Amino acid sequence: MTATITPQCIDCLTAEDHPQHPGYQADCLGCECRALAHGPEGWRAAQGLTNAPLRDAILLMAAKHSATEHHVQQRVWHWIGRLQGRADRG
Repeated sequence: MTATITPQCIDCLTAEDHPQHPGYQADCLGCECRALAHGPEGWRAAQGLTNAPLRDAILLMAAKHSATEHHVQQRVWHWIGRLQGRADRG
């Protein structure tokens, strides 16, 4: 499984160009990954303070969406990077 956005989710598509986009879809894995990256768990991990709460949330999210842990982890870290102004888009 690769880290791709959900093509039909308008909020994921909008957020690729505008990472601070406030729209989220409840049933979209991409939106949930972005929300996690934008939250306190993502901030703490990005600052190098602790990865434990982020990892726990990733495991729960992967189980909820029947996705691999690696796939969810890639998406969350993609958004952490985008929210910090890095230009990675994939």
